[in-house]
Amino acid sequence: AAGTDPVRQELLTQAEAALALRLGGQDDAAAAFLRRWAAGLRTPELGAMASEDVAGAVASLWGFAQTRTPGAAKVRVFNPGGREDGWRSHFAVAEIVNDDMPFLVDTALAAFELLELPVQSLLHPVWSVQRDAGGRLLAQAAAAGGAAESLMQITFGPQGDGPALARTEAALVRGMADVRAAVADFPILVERLAAVRETLPRGSEREFLGWVGEDNFILLGYRRLVIGPALKLLPETETELGLLRNPALVVFDALRDPAMARVAVQAALATPGRVAVAKSDMRSTVRRPQLCDVIGVKDLNAQGDVVALHLFLGLFGTDAYNRNPRSIPMLAEKVQAILARSGADPKAHDGRVLRHIVDTWPRDDLFQGSEAEILSAARRVMELQIRPELALFVRRELLGRRVSAIVYLPRDHYDTRMRHELAGMLTRAFDGTLVGYAMAVGDSPLARVQFSIATDPASSRAVDVAGLEAAMAQAARSFADRLADALAAEQGDAQAARSVSVWGSAFPAEYAARHTASAAVHDIRNAEAALSGGRLTLSLSRPPGAGANRVALKMYHPQQAVPLSDIVPLIETLGLRVIEEVPTPLAPRGRPPVVLQTLALERMDGGAIDVDARGADVLATLQAVWDGRAEADGFNRLV
Repeated sequence: AAGTDPVRQELLTQAEAALALRLGGQDDAAAAFLRRWAAGLRTPELGAMASEDVAGAVASLWGFAQTRTPGAAKVRVFNPGGREDGWRSHFAVAEIVNDDMPFLVDTALAAFELLELPVQSLLHPVWSVQRDAGGRLLAQAAAAGGAAESLMQITFGPQGDGPALARTEAALVRGMADVRAAVADFPILVERLAAVRETLPRGSEREFLGWVGEDNFILLGYRRLVIGPALKLLPETETELGLLRNPALVVFDALRDPAMARVAVQAALATPGRVAVAKSDMRSTVRRPQLCDVIGVKDLNAQGDVVALHLFLGLFGTDAYNRNPRSIPMLAEKVQAILARSGADPKAHDGRVLRHIVDTWPRDDLFQGSEAEILSAARRVMELQIRPELALFVRRELLGRRVSAIVYLPRDHYDTRMRHELAGMLTRAFDGTLVGYAMAVGDSPLARVQFSIATDPASSRAVDVAGLEAAMAQAARSFADRLADALAAEQGDAQAARSVSVWGSAFPAEYAARHTASAAVHDIRNAEAALSGGRLTLSLSRPPGAGANRVALKMYHPQQAVPLSDIVPLIETLGLRVIEEVPTPLAPRGRPPVVLQTLALERMDGGAIDVDARGADVLATLQAVWDGRAEADGFNRLV
């Protein structure tokens, strides 16, 4: 055809020939399917594959799609290469044939993400087909005229053993079944949401459910829980929809224990309003592998008593997290109430800063936190703008399963290592598991990280949040901060301030990660001596945990390192050998550089080295030999 890429056309011709050879003859239907399959590949990607491998992949999916039970997904996972329709690949392959419907690709990818299996490629041809009553393929059509089907061929890897492949297949089968349930019930879910909305009086809660129904919430399931005697929750199985058709799925883990469920129901009934938003304890198998959101609505009888809870399960759309909360019903009123309680002038600087903090507060916490909690936290964050330091804000979710921990810290202190350290402190304090985090680093002097910690409601422990914050603040302090304190303890505040201006950023990150601030003060003292005298300065000590025959020799030299070929022979005249050397360049501000070389030494005869008694003489001898005031000979061993 005019305008066809000749290179691509040649590649497809070669692949068709290889496919015909594999199938034992020309098959026009299979050749047409090959072109549909290849439409998802760019020409360079197609050219990178051998024609026989293209033919193997196409023949595999083509053969798999010949039959399918109507109304169900067909899934298989295998290692190619050991099958007649296999091809050369280092990766495993998943193939899915299904009725075309929304969220299929996202759901398949979510399954691999939950299993922590990296996906290498995904091809997703969609075709219109005709099948007989038994599901056997009769014809494929380029245009509508049959039933639309989705085909997926996913390579992931590396190749796995039988149990691993079975787990992957089971996860995909479940994901496809969940998509089908959610999509099939979606019209009813929309109607149910609208019907529940009509039971609410006019106001922000009713408007919120209307906003939810405007594609701002991916509806995945519904369940109505009747409040029975002793506050026992009784699910109405005949009303369950979508993912919650499965009665074994419990939205909140706390509801598994009757005693805890009773406490949770009491807490839910005590909350003001009729509509609440919470995080489920079940992770979505559809669309995104995240913890599901739950919109709960209290159902009242004619007397105004709460008799049941409507639970709508799903995922908020990304726009719900990105847009200004003052444009979202229910949240808008909450934000306005928080700002009004603050008493700040909305046109003044403090009012504008406070509004920005509340507007950008983590959305889940803005939904679930109380006005008083959010205002108190926002006021503290305002103070941090002037003097940045670590601050911790903790909120336990209503049903006690998760803890939300929001951490603010100086932006220049935040890095991946620090995030891992803070997460570890939180999970140990709450005896939980990290299930997610979200960070925000903007133009302000602060970075914010929100950690979500899953805990066991039955064994939740009381945590001294103030004490934990203090410990985290110490962990988050920069090396320069700790160095300033150590210098102040030795030199006094005035002299320490001058020293910090020179040496505060002189040490590389590798040094800061391995050494204490006290060790740095010692090194600064010797580096200053080297700069003042313009000559080599030495220090000898025993590293913590070292044997009696080992010591550390530190050499401080202005401008450049001491060549090992110059110093090692002199050290050996003392009966010592050099085990290793660690060089550390120091860059004091406004001063010449200094190179710190740390040498690990040991006695050649294996004997002990008494640093306290003989260290000064060893250093004096080595200095004298280096200066040429003593001979470099074996008599130095006598020292």
